[in-house]
Amino acid sequence: MRHGAFGWIVMLMLAGSTLPLSAAGDRSSAEADTLLQEKDAEKKSFTEKMEITIEKIFRYAPLPAVGYSTETSWSFGLAKYNAFRIRSKHLPDSLVQDSKVVVSGSYSLNKQYNFSIDADLMHGDNRWNTFLKFSVKGFPSIFYGVGNHTLKEEGVLTDFKNVSFSPGVNYDLVRRNFIGIKYTLNDYFKVAPLDSVPDEEPYRKNEGLESGMEIRYFFDSRDNRARTARGVYLFTSFDIFDKVLGSDFDFRTFTLDLRGFFSPLPRLTLAAQLYSRVQGGDVPVQSLAYVGGNRLLRGYYSRRFREKSSLLLQGEVRFPIVWIFSGVAYGGMGQVAPRYGEMGWNAFHYAGGAGLRVMFDKKSRSALRFDVSFSDEGHTIYFGFGEAF
Repeated sequence: MRHGAFGWIVMLMLAGSTLPLSAAGDRSSAEADTLLQEKDAEKKSFTEKMEITIEKIFRYAPLPAVGYSTETSWSFGLAKYNAFRIRSKHLPDSLVQDSKVVVSGSYSLNKQYNFSIDADLMHGDNRWNTFLKFSVKGFPSIFYGVGNHTLKEEGVLTDFKNVSFSPGVNYDLVRRNFIGIKYTLNDYFKVAPLDSVPDEEPYRKNEGLESGMEIRYFFDSRDNRARTARGVYLFTSFDIFDKVLGSDFDFRTFTLDLRGFFSPLPRLTLAAQLYSRVQGGDVPVQSLAYVGGNRLLRGYYSRRFREKSSLLLQGEVRFPIVWIFSGVAYGGMGQVAPRYGEMGWNAFHYAGGAGLRVMFDKKSRSALRFDVSFSDEGHTIYFGFGEAF
């Protein structure tokens, strides 16, 4: 799979009007300030000038991307990532947590499409966090069946067409202890195999509307949400999808996400994550707990193993290289099962790899991510924004 990305920016020069004679003193002062700024700019090193240029490109220009995979053929798209801080009346800018908005879209030669908006805003002196995710997808993926021991050669290329809408809000009750609520609407209007199968009914029965509410609690002491160097993140949630809410499926989901970050040396970070989901009820295959993908067990295909219970552990070493470049080395282990009691030490799947990070915004620590991962099923390459966890 190949991917390419580049950006461009057009700078607009604004001409100022002349000042009246009575403002000659002010004009002289302004001209002197301008000369000082120009001299300061001349003193900047080449690398500093390059960093400023890179930040401007990512701030104002979308990044075109070209990709290829067996499922989609060639695909073309644009992605725009913006990190920023919403001003606070009481906190200095350096203490305000970053907000972000990510917009992306792509279209393939096989007439497949994907459009998404991900907005995550911190405001009100870091006490309020509002978020929204919206997507329209018509991209196929390989469905390997349900279970921890499904075979790679039995994967079926499946069309999962859906519209998803998930708004929510979190509030800091006291000392970074947040409570929140989220609504989720997933309309899977088509679930059908694209490969030849004996019976399409097991696929078609997963079509329908998922409508549910989530209550959540989390503790967040991370120093930076985009690229954490120090702190702890503990997230728990309970989702209810019910016909009372208009859902075609009745099921429950409990999620646990625990992350820890430690920096023994400047710019060197040790990171670890424990992630688990437990479900009950009539769960459609597209919403089953899983391992595999660009965040949960890199090295395996996205949602490679699916069931009603999942368990994942992964760790990373993040280290500097030079200038705006840094690297990571990581490994993980995960498994799924119908119930927690059926999990075992000999049932874990293992994967690992290494990656490169290119920081394009020093203020928010935002970076591009390039990962090459390996498992017993081969290797996978991931491109994207931000860290895996």
